[in-house]
Amino acid sequence: MIVVDEFHHAAAPSYQKLLTHYTPKVLLGLTATPERMDNLDILGYFNGRVSAEIRLPEAINRKLLAPFHYFGVTDVVDLDGVPWRRGGYDPAELSRLYTGNRERADLISRAVRDYTTDLAEVIGLGFCASVEHAEYMAASFREAGIPAACLHAGSPRELRSSIQKDLVARKIHFIFVVDLYNEGVDIPEVNTILFLRPTESLTVFVQQLGRGLRLSDGKECLTVLDFVGNHNRNFRFGERIAALLSSGGRTLVDQIAQDAYSLPRGCHIHLEKVARDKVLANIKANRTDKTTLIRSIRSFEADIGEPISFRKFLQRYSLEPLDVYRKGTFCSLVAEAGIYPEVYADERLFPKAAGIRLTTLNSPEALRLIRAVLSGPSHYSPAVLSDREKGVLALFYYSLNDQPQRGESADIRDIFPEIFGHDEIRHEVCDLLEYNEAHLEFLPGPLDLGFENALELHAIYTRAQAFAALGHYTLTRKPAEGGREGVVYLKDKKADVFFVTLNKTEEHYSPTTMYRDYAISETLFHWQSQSTTSASSPTGRRYIEHEQQGSRILLFVREYNNVDGITQPYLFLGTARYVSHEGSRPMSITWELDHPMPAGFFLKANKMVVG
Repeated sequence: MIVVDEFHHAAAPSYQKLLTHYTPKVLLGLTATPERMDNLDILGYFNGRVSAEIRLPEAINRKLLAPFHYFGVTDVVDLDGVPWRRGGYDPAELSRLYTGNRERADLISRAVRDYTTDLAEVIGLGFCASVEHAEYMAASFREAGIPAACLHAGSPRELRSSIQKDLVARKIHFIFVVDLYNEGVDIPEVNTILFLRPTESLTVFVQQLGRGLRLSDGKECLTVLDFVGNHNRNFRFGERIAALLSSGGRTLVDQIAQDAYSLPRGCHIHLEKVARDKVLANIKANRTDKTTLIRSIRSFEADIGEPISFRKFLQRYSLEPLDVYRKGTFCSLVAEAGIYPEVYADERLFPKAAGIRLTTLNSPEALRLIRAVLSGPSHYSPAVLSDREKGVLALFYYSLNDQPQRGESADIRDIFPEIFGHDEIRHEVCDLLEYNEAHLEFLPGPLDLGFENALELHAIYTRAQAFAALGHYTLTRKPAEGGREGVVYLKDKKADVFFVTLNKTEEHYSPTTMYRDYAISETLFHWQSQSTTSASSPTGRRYIEHEQQGSRILLFVREYNNVDGITQPYLFLGTARYVSHEGSRPMSITWELDHPMPAGFFLKANKMVVG
């Protein structure tokens, strides 16, 4: 067994010498930043899969890293005129703009005093554009009465050690660095980070941020000051803010515009008004429009030297599937680019709405079975599948179709004629599901409901996918279940299914359905029944006495009904048991979950509490 830390360097010659020399039974690669900006593949050593992953927001929620307070400060230097070469700003021009700029240096020292609670307690790092810039910033801070020093790659080891000790002892309050402390150096006491140059690489940004996220006695949070000016449109400022956010919230633009962020526990983001406007302008300039996608598709083969595929296209341009499905299906766009036959421009073969529904599918069992069926349909027949496998097949079917099929079929290819009749569409769906599997944030697991089903705890489902996984929808039957207001009783399965939207708006809900639903704790959930349900009604009695009656409560919850024009799916929180209730018509019921909800989701569900 070989364990390799900082495995994102695996493509480097020094690492290659090790990896090509040995053939271990087990190779374990560890890295905080698996994405490489040069598109070199490091996942090839692991069959293209990440075995276990924890992202920054989840690590903070688990108290493995310190929370951050991030401030976007309006810069006095604009960079829209700085030459952009080979994926970044001209470093010499950056150094020229920053070094000797007294107005900017004064702005930075004032911001430090304004945004830190107690300057005497600050232990900070400032990331600079060049050695000259770092030396200038250290001198400027000393002139401003803030003890500081400078280090760079050419600094002797003894000097680095002594200055680092001075920083921890607070004899100085900042070290200004260049080409140092991105990784491999651990100073847990650091509680302030200054981003004094634009970091084009998201990987480097996260590495530099991580220098201050280590836990340390007495450190409550990391203060981050980022200086925001006008940027070249190739600089993606939105990526760095998105890396700080918990998943599943409003769109990035909405969160920034409303100054209301979906964040890990104890974290805070604030952008000064002018800085916020500049960030929004940069994000909007970088939006992936249809014309840009088609242009990239046309140039792909010449750029890469390989035939185009959905998987390679996403990887090459650092896109997520939803970036494509907002504009069309991959096959339809490739057809519009003149590479695929014109027949693929007809989205009725594979609607983009179906692609959008599949982008959130994260049930490992469903992903594996659907991919297996698409790869070898002759090995599967509805007649020999288990009920659980039939549920997965129905889940996939209703991701693509609104109505059940007419008549039964023993051949998978007859159930999905558009996919199996067009290899390019089948490959697109396979690539999409492979992408989902490679980007699982955590592993959902099976749940015993007392009857055969294909649901997995803490997996994400649309309403139709959930009903299919439960066996309520089948390939040939789709009952009119009612439940317009999110409450459905499946009599044959003795299960009450609740579909709950936490953040209700009058745009999507009538006054009678603006129920108060929120998490009390990670295991307790407050829920209001329909406005006509009383404690003495048959429905109310079933809720209260469900355990005695042998019925189950299944809870599906989402934060918003719609985000950026896309209907949102639900997180399956599993089964729940009655604890208590208050009132009548509606009933306010407290349920106890049999399994704690994910910590990050609890923060979203808990913030909906209305005083």
